[in-house]
Amino acid sequence: MSNDKSILTNLVNNVSYKLQKAAYDPEADAYAQKKEEKAEITPDTTDPNTFNKRRFANKVYDQFTNTFKICIWPFIAIMSAMIVANEMIVYPVPMRIIFFIFTIILIMLNSIAAVLLPIFYMLKGGYSYYINNMKNGQKQRIIPKIYALLPIMEYKETSYLKSLLLYPFSYPKTDSELPEITNDYWKSLIESFKGYDKIKDLPVFVNDIKNAKKSLSKLYEISSEPSSEPLKPSESSSEPLKPSESSLESSLESSSESSEPVEKNINIK
Repeated sequence: MSNDKSILTNLVNNVSYKLQKAAYDPEADAYAQKKEEKAEITPDTTDPNTFNKRRFANKVYDQFTNTFKICIWPFIAIMSAMIVANEMIVYPVPMRIIFFIFTIILIMLNSIAAVLLPIFYMLKGGYSYYINNMKNGQKQRIIPKIYALLPIMEYKETSYLKSLLLYPFSYPKTDSELPEITNDYWKSLIESFKGYDKIKDLPVFVNDIKNAKKSLSKLYEISSEPSSEPLKPSESSSEPLKPSESSLESSLESSSESSEPVEKNINIK
């Protein structure tokens, strides 16, 4: 019994000795002391009152990215959507609204689209300037004319507050370039369909072609009696203008039968 007790005592003493040696290792104490001395010399970079170049650069980068996401990114999305909506001026209003919203969502969710779409229109605008201002020849409509932020309603004279609120969505439907844009659009449709001349007189397509022309002519109010000079405000009639489809339909018809571009000089009377 005493022998067993002696073995147990020796085992406990041995474990206690090793634990004490591991806990009070002189080398470990020296290492900890050196680490404390080094910490006293090196400034604490986590202290906000201590200047640090890396922390300063990170803060500048974070502020720039936050500003870009909050201000610049939505601005790019809205401006790109505005150009897309104005380029679709010959399409019905619901289509303009859908593509306006779709463009904003696409750019806000896709960084690649936020870069490529503005670059595409910048290159298109540069090419338009080169063709129309630096090169002799026929003028081309390459970049769309901006009528409004989202052109969905006709501009009408009303109260100042209402006009201010509706200004981003109003545009003049009687603008003289709108029939030309419509004619160019119709002509591009015909040119893209090589077999148009073969099927345009077939009974199965006659009504569809006629309805397409009629839909385009109904988009805008066009005077049936164009004048060579703009009408003066004092000569304007108090009666509202009535839309006339015959002039645009005849123009669309002539553009579909001729390869030469149709030129129209339309002023509202």
